[in-house]
Amino acid sequence: MIFVLEPLPDRLIFNFINFHGIVDPYTMNRIMDISTSIYPHEQTIYYAVAFGSFGAVTDLFIAIWYLVNRVPFSPKMGFSLLIGGVMVGILLGFTTCLPFFL
Repeated sequence: MIFVLEPLPDRLIFNFINFHGIVDPYTMNRIMDISTSIYPHEQTIYYAVAFGSFGAVTDLFIAIWYLVNRVPFSPKMGFSLLIGGVMVGILLGFTTCLPFFL
């Protein structure tokens, strides 16, 4: 799954986080990568983003399962789960939570 979801835009939430004095979002490597984080709040931010990423991947799996198996439900709910999962996945990253499963 990491290789399939890698080409999609990833972790756009880090572009919106703006701390005092940090203009370039790519200088925030300590928050964007768990192995380089020093302080506990940086790890907490990364774990929160990974938890949201897990929710997005779960939404995608449930929506695809609903649509493939034609479970008696409202198709509107399936498509809303699909669209919501893709939006949250692009915002928080699809592959953020997947290394924790390994």
